[in-house]
Amino acid sequence: MGNTNILLGGIWTSEDGITWTRNDSASDHCVRYENNILTLKNVTVLGEFNASGNTSGAGVYAVGQLKQPVSLTIELLGNNTVSGFSGIAVAANHSSGKDASLTIRGSGSLIAEGAGVVDGGIAIRASNGAASLTIENVSVKASGGTSG
Repeated sequence: MGNTNILLGGIWTSEDGITWTRNDSASDHCVRYENNILTLKNVTVLGEFNASGNTSGAGVYAVGQLKQPVSLTIELLGNNTVSGFSGIAVAANHSSGKDASLTIRGSGSLIAEGAGVVDGGIAIRASNGAASLTIENVSVKASGGTSG
């Protein structure tokens, strides 16, 4: 997320939307990552590209390991904005040919904005597998790029 790997789990907060610090006592304006579910609660997340830090420029980025599918669920609480080269990018490893899926659900809302030439607010890639997006009764607006 942003330029921070949050795979260790727990609750994270940010002052700038790019660099996130673990703060397990936070109750608002925070994100939580547990069991492949990313909960966004009243946050703005900004992507930052850094080739040496292996960040993609996406606000939220999930990539599959070699020969493994990638799946992410985003739970929305409150009003949330995610932006960057892609707002949200979910991608199977290019050489794996596995599936990539994203589910967005919750009681909140999401604006996902992409500034890339191709990628838009939400980008889901699977080289030889299936790519899927499920939005479950929640307000999502995605914009930017040629992929929308």
